[in-house]
Amino acid sequence: MVRNLGRLDRAIRITVGLLLFSQVFVGLQTLWGLVGVIPLFNGLVGW
Repeated sequence: MVRNLGRLDRAIRITVGLLLFSQVFVGLQTLWGLVGVIPLFNGLVGW
């Protein structure tokens, strides 16, 4: 598949994904932090 995310968009998605995912372990410690896996995966894969 053709990648359709630019550099800035990928960086933002990875950052937001990591911040949300870190909430599982630090901070709120709820499963809502698992929502961060979606933008993290999209940013790492690129589409």
